[in-house]
Amino acid sequence: MSEVGKFILQRLNTLNLTQVEAAEKGGFTRQSIGNWVNGNVKSIRLDNVVSLALVLEVAPYYLLQRICREIDVNLASPAISRYEGDHSSFVRDTNFPDNSVVQVYDKFTKSWAIQNTGTTPWNNRWLSCQDLPSGNLSDKRLGFLMPAENKVPIMPTEPGEIVEIQVEFTAPGLPGTIRSTWLITDEEGNVCFPHHTGVWCQVRVISI
Repeated sequence: MSEVGKFILQRLNTLNLTQVEAAEKGGFTRQSIGNWVNGNVKSIRLDNVVSLALVLEVAPYYLLQRICREIDVNLASPAISRYEGDHSSFVRDTNFPDNSVVQVYDKFTKSWAIQNTGTTPWNNRWLSCQDLPSGNLSDKRLGFLMPAENKVPIMPTEPGEIVEIQVEFTAPGLPGTIRSTWLITDEEGNVCFPHHTGVWCQVRVISI
């Protein structure tokens, strides 16, 4: 069995999914999943890689990395990062997907799953807010999603591991669509991936 096949089975076991369930969830045939597991893939379509990554709940970039290593194809280097070999990929919103509805002044906790898709372990990393209002925060609550903390620690994360990060927010006092953007930084506050868009929380605030 190929290394990619072993990885697929490991993820399916972690997610408590059978191959049949994975095929149905990803819109594949059962034979297609079997081919992936047994290494009988004759050609690779990017849309299939993305679909399989979503089923396995990993970043598509990470799955493509593993496939390219197995077939001895060099994957182009990722965007420039602050530290050599460093790379991250968004996996999914674990709750409150874009444009979820909250009420004015509601408190809620947003969670993201992010994968270390580089070769460098993450230690002393933070997820830091990029759009905090300046001045008196009490005067700004009507127009901003207000986090309980402007940065939250990221658990030590080895290459390939997925980490879930949570931020508690308070919704603003006026209805509308509002977004808060966050980037990974080191312990000194330097942005680790200056060319990445980061993750964000975007909600629709309503008043009843």
